[in-house]
Amino acid sequence: MTLRNVGWLLSWALMSTVASAQETADEELLTFINAIRVVDNHTHALPALNPSAPAAAPADPLGTSPPSFSVRQRETNPEWIASWRALYGYRHRDVTAEHVRQAFSAKQKLMREKGADYPGWILDQAGVDIAFVNARALGLGQTNHRFRWVPYADGFLFPFPTAEFPGNPQPRRVEVGLDKAPPAWADYLASVSDRLKQWQGSGAVAVKFTIAYFRSLDFLPVAEADAKSTYERYLQVGGGKPRDYRTAEYKGLQDFLFRHVVREAGRLGLPVHIHTGEGGGPVFGVAGSNPLLVESVLNDFSITPQPTFVLVHGGSRLIEP
Repeated sequence: MTLRNVGWLLSWALMSTVASAQETADEELLTFINAIRVVDNHTHALPALNPSAPAAAPADPLGTSPPSFSVRQRETNPEWIASWRALYGYRHRDVTAEHVRQAFSAKQKLMREKGADYPGWILDQAGVDIAFVNARALGLGQTNHRFRWVPYADGFLFPFPTAEFPGNPQPRRVEVGLDKAPPAWADYLASVSDRLKQWQGSGAVAVKFTIAYFRSLDFLPVAEADAKSTYERYLQVGGGKPRDYRTAEYKGLQDFLFRHVVREAGRLGLPVHIHTGEGGGPVFGVAGSNPLLVESVLNDFSITPQPTFVLVHGGSRLIEP
């Protein structure tokens, strides 16, 4: 046997011994790790159940997941069973309709019993200390310090009503107060700043863009004069007229407004959260949500002071070579 083979065998034996010694976790370290409470900076946590609106168990509580759902989101994922056991005392190992109705009823009962404390109780079970909630407003049971509000800012990019078609951003416009034709250019830019200040005064700790659900993240630099020209032309021919936001000229207006919102958020010290990577829905443009597309904004030093950017799902495999 050569010296090289002997060395290899000794190395193999040493590694095997180390691996065997590490099969059992250090109890003190494990206890310390399990005591760490996390901050979830991206949730869509629902408020507590409205006590005046009890829900009867449907015939099929799980239903059928849409084809766009990932494997772990689908009703066939066995991990749901472990969750139901931990939260609602589920006693079964299957997901028959009858048994799942029991889990649904147990959940509804628990929500009614805990009332406004239910959202906080869920955080306790998950080991979460603070949850950032993306919503138009926080709801019942989400008004304490453990829930932080992050409203959607997408609507600012669509100052004019959008044409009716599935998935259009009209609801996002309403969320930022755009329920009618916009004002003059300077007034509109000022209204964005005013709304952000209002949100911050109401407890918002950041703003969120889900814009990749509507268009690509390639926000190009656009001169204010060009954006203003498009805006004023739209106003002249009817500010309340629905428009297709997917046209090239409307995209240019959106590109400018995105940087304007980001700049104003930076002045207020509000971080900017941007949905990147994969998304839900059968027509979500994954190629247009690549986090690398935001590079021109992240490197735009004319945006001062620059806000903190949070690229939600930014660790997507899309950025790998």
